[in-house]
Amino acid sequence: MTQDADKFAIANARKGAMLSLTRVYREDWEGFVSRHYDDVAFFNSLRCKRTIVAGE
Repeated sequence: MTQDADKFAIANARKGAMLSLTRVYREDWEGFVSRHYDDVAFFNSLRCKRTIVAGE
């Protein structure tokens, strides 16, 4: 597991899973989740963005 103000990553070797996030702007993050099996790996990209509402 690594973590600082702009990066976060965690892995579970037993389950073959990994999450990696990078801050792109204030509260906005993007990254990926991966799941590894014997002969295949699945990757999903993530984008977590705050919705800005005028007047709030």
